[in-house]
Amino acid sequence: MTVSARIRIYVKSAQYDYPGETTTFLRNNRKVIFSPDLINVGTVAISISNGDNEGHEFEIDGVTSPAIGPGGRAVIKVTFKKPGVYPAAVISDDPIFTVTGALRVIK
Repeated sequence: MTVSARIRIYVKSAQYDYPGETTTFLRNNRKVIFSPDLINVGTVAISISNGDNEGHEFEIDGVTSPAIGPGGRAVIKVTFKKPGVYPAAVISDDPIFTVTGALRVIK
């Protein structure tokens, strides 16, 4: 089985009010979108595509991809031994961003 994992960037505008001034800035959040996002226990190939403008490594259940440049792709094989929710981690040089995304595994 092959699962697709897409790393995407979402830019949001955030506004903070300080006494006497208002500051607006852009906040970049990354999201991992799995398709399908529900699989059975076992070994799967995860095909990762990086839609971000930065390079990343992708990690799930202790398996880490090689570095994936902007617009790049990589494939990793992962064996999920137990049912559960497995969050994805996106490793980057930029420490100030959030990543959401998880793969659900059932029996």
